[in-house]
Amino acid sequence: MAALLGLHASFTLSDVTLGLCRQALGEQGLASHVHLAEDEADNEDARRRGFSGAAERLLAAGVLPPGSLAVHGVHTGPGDWQRLAAAGVDLVHNPQSNMNNAVGAAPLRRMLAAGLRVGLGTDGMEADVREELRAAYLLGRHQEADPRLMWPELGMLLDNNRRIASRLFGVPLGEIAPGAPADLVVLDYFPPTPLEAGNFTGHLLFGCGRLPAWLVVTGGRVRLEAGQPVDVDPAAVAARAREQARRLWSRL
Repeated sequence: MAALLGLHASFTLSDVTLGLCRQALGEQGLASHVHLAEDEADNEDARRRGFSGAAERLLAAGVLPPGSLAVHGVHTGPGDWQRLAAAGVDLVHNPQSNMNNAVGAAPLRRMLAAGLRVGLGTDGMEADVREELRAAYLLGRHQEADPRLMWPELGMLLDNNRRIASRLFGVPLGEIAPGAPADLVVLDYFPPTPLEAGNFTGHLLFGCGRLPAWLVVTGGRVRLEAGQPVDVDPAAVAARAREQARRLWSRL
């Protein structure tokens, strides 16, 4: 496993900083992750610098090597998607964060149709990607004003997350097969209707999506059993978190 170099966004990065980032990426052999055109202000800043938008500026600066993650992409278009795909850069859709910041909605269906690999993230809004998937479903239908849409796209998001994570961690994730990590999550779910491959996404959104995990196994080791952590004391962790939160808040 290797780290990614985290940049904020084009409009907060000077040319000097971009040059230093490019140098660090080359020296360490890393890819990067960066917020891309979350708001139109990012593109406006890039245009003032002589570029068509934030995507072109970051690519020209050499800070989006293959394997990098462009986050958000709300205000990107077909030209940007073509450039990112050609550069081997994946995009991460964060619908709840975008709604919370009132920056608009990424054109998810058009991105996927254009061949850009798009995964699903949280940007810190959620700890549960299942809730983010539900938000992507609802926002996509609302955005397109069509209640028939979004089922294929949800499957693509989930599969792309598996592909992106497998590339980043260097192991085949999201499958139960020889050579794959023994990672498993079991939900305590009794489906009221038949649960089949063709309706799995529906059950995930409206049936078991909000249920807590009953069993979690990572690398063949049980981490959560009968809904209770095996290796940590949740009360002690929460107490420590409250202590650190007060300490941080006192410094702001």
